Amino acid sequence: MKETILWVGLGIIVVLLLLQRFVLFKQKTAQLSLVTQDNDGVYLFTSARCAVCAQMKKIHAASIEQGRIVVRDVMEQPAWATQYKIMTVPTTLVIRKGSVSQVWHGVVQAVVLSPWL
Repeated sequence: MKETILWVGLGIIVVLLLLQRFVLFKQKTAQLSLVTQDNDGVYLFTSARCAVCAQMKKIHAASIEQGRIVVRDVMEQPAWATQYKIMTVPTTLVIRKGSVSQVWHGVVQAVVLSPWL
């Protein structure tokens, strides 16, 4: 009986360690792909729970649909939020030559973003 409990406990520990390795691997893979996919453009960082973010998406729906603004959900893609130190949503970034050129927090009207598109 004691041996069975020991083996079950050992099995649980092994599964947890493997799961931890898998999660770390996925995070590193996401960070690597982030570095290689860091394209110039306008990025809108949002969250599904944010009402102001929904308003931003409505304002810029045409540009988002045309691919001129890329929407990144901070909950689904936390590596992006971490890399660019996104603390509030919505946050809009303009990336030029691999570095951040402009940052806006909150609602940004289309007329403000139009020169960057």
